[in-house]
Amino acid sequence: MIAGQPLAAVKALRRIAQRSRDLGLRDALVYGRLEARRLRELAEEV
Repeated sequence: MIAGQPLAAVKALRRIAQRSRDLGLRDALVYGRLEARRLRELAEEV
């Protein structure tokens, strides 16, 4: 399922997962929301 997704989305998920394990829950959630917003903005540019 993951392999069929756009490369930018897969890279972002990996980045979020790696970064989140070093953060507390609250910071991980905030970071995930920021990354999701950034991905939506990139998708709108395409």
